[in-house]
Amino acid sequence: MDHPAACDAGASARLTRRSLLGGAAAGAATVGFAALPAWARPVARAAGLRRPDSLPFPHRPAGTPSMPEIKHVVVLMMENHSFDNLLGMVPFRVPGRANVDGFTVKHGQPTNFNPSGTGGRVHARAATSPCQLVGEPTQTWNASHQSYDNGRNDGFVKASGPIAMRFWDEHDLPFTYSLATYFPLGNRYFSSVLAQTYPNRRFLFTGTASGLTATNNQTFSTPAANGTFFDRLDEHKISWANY
Repeated sequence: MDHPAACDAGASARLTRRSLLGGAAAGAATVGFAALPAWARPVARAAGLRRPDSLPFPHRPAGTPSMPEIKHVVVLMMENHSFDNLLGMVPFRVPGRANVDGFTVKHGQPTNFNPSGTGGRVHARAATSPCQLVGEPTQTWNASHQSYDNGRNDGFVKASGPIAMRFWDEHDLPFTYSLATYFPLGNRYFSSVLAQTYPNRRFLFTGTASGLTATNNQTFSTPAANGTFFDRLDEHKISWANY
């Protein structure tokens, strides 16, 4: 999911994914550090982030297994969907998931909206088709930054039209919603760069987009200065496969 979710209809008293990003973008701390939940503290205090190449267990050599019970890790990178676009209705449709940070719903319909650009409001609504139109909504660098709007998340309709406020639910995505029933959800997961597929692919493989902002089919047309995580796995003789 490459983009932040669509904006809330109104300011919420509780700290959400959206309010945290908005506050960080504005550079204004509205809550005390000690009062922040654990997931928010690295964002509020950037100095607390680990440096590149740091180790979770510094006293152990790199490549040392720390969880031998886990035999395989499967990484599936999807693309070009916000959290709400796929999972916004989870708290209302999946038992036991009421605390998931999805849509705000009243009378069965989301109240979340984006301004239309002409003074109106375009509310989040269920998509009428399971298919996504080619190029709509767009995830280009400029459109993504317009959608994000310095943390206000109110430019999705201006960048891509009303189609940007459509979502799918368990009727369209039964398998996805079944996974949400039994497995943890990354409530605070965001794309690495506000751009489309390939810069984010580079982040997954290398930890940086190397300054690339546009889609091209040669993901490594600019060599990765520090190699890829595949190189690190090879270095420590950890087997891997690309399916």
